[in-house]
Amino acid sequence: MSFYWVWIPGAILLYILCGLWTTWANDRADPNSLRWVWALYLINIFGLWPWVARYSKNIVFDGLLYDLLIFFAFYFTVLYLGAASNFTRLQVIGSLLVVVGFLMLKVGGK
Repeated sequence: MSFYWVWIPGAILLYILCGLWTTWANDRADPNSLRWVWALYLINIFGLWPWVARYSKNIVFDGLLYDLLIFFAFYFTVLYLGAASNFTRLQVIGSLLVVVGFLMLKVGGK
């Protein structure tokens, strides 16, 4: 059980940071700067999923939980920072369909 106490907060923090740096890479004043792009490359080289997969006792459940956590952490960070303020209705519907897809995977797995 301590396995979850380690990787769940780690995944949430990692993808909040990724959402923040993604927004900065897109919005910063200097369009020629690759500072945040390189920061994103570096942070994603050392991903958390390989460690979760290595020590998982239920890879399907943990994979789905991991995907949900990173989706919501990243998406809500980007929303909070205002980067999604120009979303069209179609993009909002697409985001909702992603959540429906996650639920279908869970229900279909029973």
